[in-house]
Amino acid sequence: MMFKKMLMSMIFMTVLIVGGLLFYFNSTTEGLFGKTDSSSRGMLPNTFENDTYMYYLTDSQIQKAIKTSTTTVDLIENFLLEDEKQGNRSATAFAYVETPYLTVVKEARKLYDYTGRRPVLEDVKPNLMDQYLPVHVRFHGNKAYIYDVEIGQGGDSIQPYKIDNTRGGTAKTIYLDVGKLDFSQPLTINAVDRVDSSQVDVFSLDFDKYTP
Repeated sequence: MMFKKMLMSMIFMTVLIVGGLLFYFNSTTEGLFGKTDSSSRGMLPNTFENDTYMYYLTDSQIQKAIKTSTTTVDLIENFLLEDEKQGNRSATAFAYVETPYLTVVKEARKLYDYTGRRPVLEDVKPNLMDQYLPVHVRFHGNKAYIYDVEIGQGGDSIQPYKIDNTRGGTAKTIYLDVGKLDFSQPLTINAVDRVDSSQVDVFSLDFDKYTP
Protein backbone atom coordinates (compact mmCIF):
# COMPACT_ATOMS: atom_id res chain seq x y z
CA MET A 1 0.00 0.00 0.00
CA MET A 2 2.83 2.35 0.92
CA PHE A 3 4.64 1.48 -2.31
CA LYS A 4 1.50 2.25 -4.33
CA LYS A 5 1.19 5.68 -2.69
CA MET A 6 4.84 6.45 -3.37
CA LEU A 7 4.45 5.39 -7.00
CA MET A 8 1.37 7.57 -7.48
CA SER A 9 3.17 10.49 -5.87
CA MET A 10 6.16 10.07 -8.19
CA ILE A 11 3.89 9.93 -11.25
CA PHE A 12 2.06 13.06 -10.12
CA MET A 13 5.31 14.96 -9.56
CA THR A 14 6.66 13.84 -12.94
CA VAL A 15 3.54 15.09 -14.69
CA LEU A 16 3.83 18.45 -12.92
CA ILE A 17 7.51 18.84 -13.82
CA VAL A 18 7.08 17.82 -17.45
CA GLY A 19 4.03 20.06 -17.80
CA GLY A 20 5.93 22.98 -16.31
CA LEU A 21 8.88 22.46 -18.64
CA LEU A 22 6.61 22.26 -21.68
CA PHE A 23 4.81 25.44 -20.65
CA TYR A 24 8.13 27.25 -20.17
CA PHE A 25 9.48 26.01 -23.49
CA ASN A 26 6.33 26.99 -25.31
CA SER A 27 6.25 30.48 -23.83
CA THR A 28 9.93 31.22 -24.51
CA THR A 29 10.34 29.70 -27.97
CA GLU A 30 6.85 30.23 -29.39
CA GLY A 31 6.02 26.54 -29.45
CA LEU A 32 7.87 23.34 -30.22
CA PHE A 33 8.72 24.43 -33.73
CA GLY A 34 8.37 28.18 -33.38
CA LYS A 35 5.54 30.43 -34.41
CA THR A 36 4.48 29.52 -37.92
CA ASP A 37 4.22 32.06 -40.70
CA SER A 38 0.61 31.10 -41.44
CA SER A 39 -0.57 31.87 -37.89
CA SER A 40 0.61 35.47 -38.19
CA ARG A 41 -0.83 35.74 -41.67
CA GLY A 42 -4.20 34.49 -40.43
CA MET A 43 -4.47 37.52 -38.13
CA LEU A 44 -4.21 39.96 -41.03
CA PRO A 45 -7.29 41.34 -42.80
CA ASN A 46 -6.92 39.40 -46.03
CA THR A 47 -8.81 39.25 -49.28
CA PHE A 48 -7.99 37.64 -52.61
CA GLU A 49 -10.23 39.17 -55.22
CA ASN A 50 -8.14 41.82 -56.98
CA ASP A 51 -7.49 40.34 -60.41
CA THR A 52 -5.19 43.28 -61.29
CA TYR A 53 -2.74 42.23 -58.58
CA MET A 54 0.53 41.11 -60.11
CA TYR A 55 0.45 37.78 -58.28
CA TYR A 56 -3.26 37.11 -58.60
CA LEU A 57 -4.22 33.49 -59.32
CA THR A 58 -7.31 32.19 -61.03
CA ASP A 59 -9.00 29.12 -59.62
CA SER A 60 -7.46 26.98 -62.35
CA GLN A 61 -3.98 28.32 -61.50
CA ILE A 62 -4.58 27.54 -57.84
CA GLN A 63 -5.62 23.99 -58.70
CA LYS A 64 -2.51 23.58 -60.86
CA ALA A 65 -0.34 24.80 -57.96
CA ILE A 66 -2.03 22.30 -55.64
CA LYS A 67 -1.20 19.50 -58.06
CA THR A 68 2.41 20.68 -58.27
CA SER A 69 2.72 20.74 -54.47
CA THR A 70 2.06 17.01 -54.16
CA THR A 71 4.58 16.01 -56.81
CA THR A 72 7.64 18.10 -55.89
CA VAL A 73 9.86 18.62 -52.88
CA ASP A 74 10.94 22.08 -54.01
CA LEU A 75 9.11 24.72 -52.04
CA ILE A 76 11.07 27.97 -51.69
CA GLU A 77 14.01 27.42 -54.05
CA ASN A 78 12.36 29.35 -56.88
CA PHE A 79 11.41 32.22 -54.59
CA LEU A 80 14.78 33.02 -53.03
CA LEU A 81 15.82 36.66 -53.20
CA GLU A 82 19.03 37.75 -54.86
CA ASP A 83 21.91 38.04 -52.41
CA GLU A 84 23.58 41.39 -53.05
CA LYS A 85 26.63 40.45 -50.93
CA GLN A 86 27.26 37.22 -52.83
CA GLY A 87 27.27 35.02 -49.74
CA ASN A 88 29.37 37.32 -47.56
CA ARG A 89 26.60 37.72 -45.02
CA SER A 90 27.15 38.21 -41.31
CA ALA A 91 23.79 37.13 -39.89
CA THR A 92 21.34 35.86 -42.49
CA ALA A 93 21.08 32.51 -44.22
CA PHE A 94 18.64 33.42 -47.01
CA ALA A 95 15.47 35.37 -47.79
CA TYR A 96 12.46 34.58 -49.93
CA VAL A 97 9.22 36.14 -51.05
CA GLU A 98 5.95 34.33 -50.44
CA THR A 99 3.73 35.03 -53.40
CA PRO A 100 0.19 33.60 -53.38
CA TYR A 101 1.47 30.78 -55.60
CA LEU A 102 4.03 29.77 -52.98
CA THR A 103 1.39 30.04 -50.26
CA VAL A 104 -0.76 27.57 -52.17
CA VAL A 105 2.15 25.17 -52.60
CA LYS A 106 3.18 25.39 -48.94
CA GLU A 107 -0.31 25.03 -47.48
CA ALA A 108 -1.31 22.26 -49.89
CA ARG A 109 1.90 20.34 -49.25
CA LYS A 110 1.43 20.64 -45.48
CA LEU A 111 -2.12 19.33 -45.68
CA TYR A 112 -1.10 16.55 -48.06
CA ASP A 113 1.69 15.44 -45.71
CA TYR A 114 -0.64 15.46 -42.69
CA THR A 115 -3.67 13.79 -44.23
CA GLY A 116 -2.41 11.90 -47.28
CA ARG A 117 -5.08 13.45 -49.51
CA ARG A 118 -4.72 16.05 -52.22
CA PRO A 119 -6.23 19.35 -51.03
CA VAL A 120 -9.02 21.08 -52.91
CA LEU A 121 -9.47 24.75 -53.77
CA GLU A 122 -11.46 25.53 -50.62
CA ASP A 123 -8.65 24.20 -48.41
CA VAL A 124 -6.06 26.76 -49.53
CA LYS A 125 -7.83 29.78 -50.99
CA PRO A 126 -8.69 31.34 -47.58
CA ASN A 127 -4.93 31.64 -46.92
CA LEU A 128 -4.30 33.87 -49.95
CA MET A 129 -3.83 37.64 -49.77
CA ASP A 130 -3.83 40.44 -52.31
CA GLN A 131 -3.31 43.27 -49.78
CA TYR A 132 -0.03 42.13 -48.23
CA LEU A 133 3.05 40.40 -49.62
CA PRO A 134 5.11 38.43 -47.07
CA VAL A 135 8.90 38.32 -47.26
CA HIS A 136 10.78 35.94 -44.98
CA VAL A 137 14.37 36.45 -43.83
CA ARG A 138 16.08 33.52 -42.13
CA PHE A 139 18.84 34.24 -39.62
CA HIS A 140 21.65 32.21 -38.12
CA GLY A 141 20.83 31.41 -34.50
CA ASN A 142 18.23 33.79 -33.09
CA LYS A 143 19.69 36.99 -34.55
CA ALA A 144 16.28 38.12 -35.75
CA TYR A 145 15.94 39.64 -32.29
CA ILE A 146 18.99 41.88 -32.70
CA TYR A 147 18.66 42.83 -36.37
CA ASP A 148 16.30 45.40 -37.84
CA VAL A 149 14.96 45.31 -41.38
CA GLU A 150 14.95 48.35 -43.66
CA ILE A 151 13.04 48.38 -46.95
CA GLY A 152 13.91 50.68 -49.87
CA GLN A 153 12.68 51.24 -53.39
CA GLY A 154 13.81 53.83 -55.92
CA GLY A 155 15.67 55.82 -53.28
CA ASP A 156 12.65 55.95 -50.95
CA SER A 157 12.14 54.14 -47.66
CA ILE A 158 9.09 51.90 -47.37
CA GLN A 159 7.44 51.18 -44.06
CA PRO A 160 6.17 47.57 -43.87
CA TYR A 161 2.65 46.99 -42.63
CA LYS A 162 3.96 44.58 -40.02
CA ILE A 163 7.14 42.72 -39.02
CA ASP A 164 7.10 39.57 -36.89
CA ASN A 165 9.97 37.70 -35.32
CA THR A 166 9.15 34.05 -35.95
CA ARG A 167 10.50 30.56 -35.31
CA GLY A 168 12.11 31.42 -32.00
CA GLY A 169 14.04 34.36 -33.38
CA THR A 170 15.54 32.55 -36.35
CA ALA A 171 13.38 34.43 -38.84
CA LYS A 172 11.61 37.68 -39.56
CA THR A 173 8.41 37.83 -41.57
CA ILE A 174 7.84 41.19 -43.25
CA TYR A 175 4.36 42.04 -44.49
CA LEU A 176 4.59 44.59 -47.30
CA ASP A 177 1.57 46.75 -48.08
CA VAL A 178 0.88 45.99 -51.75
CA GLY A 179 -0.66 49.44 -52.22
CA LYS A 180 2.68 51.09 -51.36
CA LEU A 181 4.78 49.05 -53.81
CA ASP A 182 5.89 49.90 -57.34
CA PHE A 183 6.10 46.51 -59.01
CA SER A 184 8.09 47.95 -61.91
CA GLN A 185 11.08 48.62 -59.65
CA PRO A 186 13.15 46.20 -57.56
CA LEU A 187 12.94 46.33 -53.78
CA THR A 188 15.96 46.35 -51.46
CA ILE A 189 15.81 44.59 -48.09
CA ASN A 190 18.55 45.38 -45.58
CA ALA A 191 19.06 43.42 -42.37
CA VAL A 192 20.96 45.80 -40.06
CA ASP A 193 22.65 45.04 -36.74
CA ARG A 194 21.11 47.32 -34.11
CA VAL A 195 24.45 47.78 -32.30
CA ASP A 196 26.83 47.92 -35.27
CA SER A 197 25.11 49.46 -38.27
CA SER A 198 28.07 48.55 -40.49
CA GLN A 199 26.91 44.93 -40.28
CA VAL A 200 24.33 44.83 -43.06
CA ASP A 201 23.05 41.95 -45.18
CA VAL A 202 21.36 43.04 -48.40
CA PHE A 203 18.79 41.26 -50.56
CA SER A 204 17.07 42.40 -53.73
CA LEU A 205 13.51 41.57 -54.75
CA ASP A 206 12.78 41.80 -58.49
CA PHE A 207 9.02 41.26 -58.66
CA ASP A 208 8.96 40.04 -62.26
CA LYS A 209 11.02 36.96 -61.38
CA TYR A 210 8.27 35.43 -59.25
CA THR A 211 5.17 35.64 -61.42
CA PRO A 212 3.27 32.34 -61.84
